[in-house]
Order: sequence, then structure tokens, then C-alpha cells
Amino acid sequence: LYVLYINFPILICKNFNTYLQTFNNVVKYSNINFYGAFMEIIKFKLYDIIELKKNHPCGSKRFKIMRVGSEMRIVCQGCGRDMNIDRVKLEKATKKVLTSDEVTKES
Repeated sequence: LYVLYINFPILICKNFNTYLQTFNNVVKYSNINFYGAFMEIIKFKLYDIIELKKNHPCGSKRFKIMRVGSEMRIVCQGCGRDMNIDRVKLEKATKKVLTSDEVTKES
């Protein structure tokens, strides 16, 4: 069973070819943005350093992961501010994940 979810299931098919055909038509003839429909899930580990696409107001792009789950807790490496952010939002904002080994090599 193949299901396409956006905020609710909009397409349910038993046959993959039918699903693919219908999905292509939905994308082609709608104004819905399907950019993230098949995004790869990023594996976040506790205490990894991540680099985001945009700067924090303090000027730093690097954050340390303090809690992993559906809602993530990250701490800015520049000013020390900690914040909670949804995992999906964080995955979209992440440029790259640096493990603790890579951070020590760069220093």
C-alpha cells in the first residue's frame, strides 16, 4: 500500500505504477510544493555539531545537539543560547552534520 502524506493522506494506491503516475499528475497540475516529499532523513546523534544554512543573530552557524527526538534541543556555539526546534524544521535548515571527531580535527 503506497500512501502520499502532506498534512493528511491525499493519495492511496495498491499498485506502485498507479501511485507514481498519479503523484506525477498531482505535482504537475497543482501549486503545492513537493520539494521535501522524499527528503533523506538526517541521522542526528547526541552532542554532534551541526552547521545551519542561516546565521544565528550572534553570527555563528554552528549548534550542538543536546536532545534528540521529534523535538530537538540545540545550543548555539557562539553565544550559548539554547532552543527547542522541531526535527523536520531542523532537517530542512541543516547544511551539514559535523561529528565530534571532525570538529577536533578542524581546531
